[in-house]
Amino acid sequence: MQSSVSSSNINRVPIYFYLVLLPLCFFIKLWHFTLRLKISGEDAEFLLSKDKFFVMFWHNRIFVLPYLKRVFRRRKKMSGLVSASKDGALLAALFNFFDIDSIRGSSRKRKVASLFEIAEAVGQGSSVCITPDGPIGPIYKLKKGSLKVAEFTDLDILFLRVNYRSYFTLPTWDKFQIPFPFSSVDLKVISCRPYSDIAQSAQKEGVSPVEYAEHLMGR
Repeated sequence: MQSSVSSSNINRVPIYFYLVLLPLCFFIKLWHFTLRLKISGEDAEFLLSKDKFFVMFWHNRIFVLPYLKRVFRRRKKMSGLVSASKDGALLAALFNFFDIDSIRGSSRKRKVASLFEIAEAVGQGSSVCITPDGPIGPIYKLKKGSLKVAEFTDLDILFLRVNYRSYFTLPTWDKFQIPFPFSSVDLKVISCRPYSDIAQSAQKEGVSPVEYAEHLMGR
């Protein structure tokens, strides 16, 4: 996705590095093919048919995002909000191989510019994916700004629960999870509605919208 907004202050991987990533991406695709997806017929139909949405799931489940894109959104546009940092550069490069556009920015860098790019992506028919506890945590703590960004897009917010039956954990801040080959992946659509409905439900429950959203997302 090319934006009219300045792309300065964005870390990118060197062009030659894509030659290194190519076999890695091929290996990840093979890994994905071994996974067994468990999802209700109703949820699967929703993900296949919904035009576009603002999807949230935890940072440590990113491994299966390309897999879900291929299965449910193959012919639909998807953009991920990715940090403008060096770590984000690697993720953005990987996303590129899996037909996922990257919008570079966070609450610390390119905050306003990324909002313009999100609006541009949505205008072009793209769904937007965000990990609300990223890019540096704390784990399972949703940032208030994530909901504000969702409200800004005027898209329905889709809370997605992704759980692996068996997996190993990397020694990262988010305890990044990678499912073992041939493991089952449980996928569930918890809710898909506009921010105004979420804020209203949170008020009825006597909690903040952030707390309510964290409850919907689970662990």
